[in-house]
Amino acid sequence: MVTLLINYNNRSPKTESALPAAMFSRSNVSMWSVLKKCIGMELSKITMPVIFNEPLSFLQRLTEYMEHTYLIHKAMIVGGIPLLGFRWVSEQVSHHPPVSAFHAEGIKSDFRFHGSIYPKLKFWGKSVEAEPRGIITLELPLHNEAYTWTNPTCCVHNIIMGQLWIEQYGNVEIINHKTGERCCLTFKPCGIFGKELHKVEGYILDKSKRKICALYGKWTECLYAVDPAIFDAHRKSDTKRSEKDRKGSTQSNNADEMPPPEAETVQVIPGSELIWRISPRPDNSGKVCGIFQHLSSHTLMPSMPSSSQVCGSDCSDR
Repeated sequence: MVTLLINYNNRSPKTESALPAAMFSRSNVSMWSVLKKCIGMELSKITMPVIFNEPLSFLQRLTEYMEHTYLIHKAMIVGGIPLLGFRWVSEQVSHHPPVSAFHAEGIKSDFRFHGSIYPKLKFWGKSVEAEPRGIITLELPLHNEAYTWTNPTCCVHNIIMGQLWIEQYGNVEIINHKTGERCCLTFKPCGIFGKELHKVEGYILDKSKRKICALYGKWTECLYAVDPAIFDAHRKSDTKRSEKDRKGSTQSNNADEMPPPEAETVQVIPGSELIWRISPRPDNSGKVCGIFQHLSSHTLMPSMPSSSQVCGSDCSDR
């Protein structure tokens, strides 16, 4: 169990800013020396080196959902004063199958965010695919609105050897149950040439399914909004250009071996408005399991209430 109380206006000086130990290099372990001993064994009997673990529980990792809570606070400003901070509780409610549940709310009850995660895992040799199951809900009581959605499929590549990288793909539909409006997004798979890697695009539709706004960008970088007519025209011309490039190219890459791009690669359409940009990682991110700034400054080793106020199973108190 993980319990958090985070108030951005009153940060505790006792909150630690780093993991108690740095991450080990996986290059120090020969994966083949481990696997060759496991040929013919049941998956449940295979013991992996402890170096492949990280000093964070999955429940603590779930707090990454709150990385961009400031966007909710920005939308919920009351009387010119932003309502900053939230409470969080998460629990492993089932182990077979594994199901994790969480609930968060603003410290002024300006929002409620809750859901459950029970992914279906598929092993493809060099990669692991996690098919999401479970509905995520965001409630805004001041507007009497509730939004629901499910996460896209996530695939982790090069789990045995090579550079680890992640892609997400599939369709996500975010529904406003008060107005009937919905946002239909497509997370694009990497593809053979890698041009679609991390790309996201879609539309906001009213209850009559009329396009109100178009959204595009990359979930690893930024997201833009633009008029749907302008977006459709740009996408049509971009499709023709991509077909010409595909015919003139003989490149063939293995998707698992394709490293993620480092530079920003989103082509901005004229007339677009930037609505979100990812927060930079901490300087020591590579040494502490690739955590985000939000986790590093608040939720790794949070300042907790006294032991009498916290459930004995809370893993952050271990």
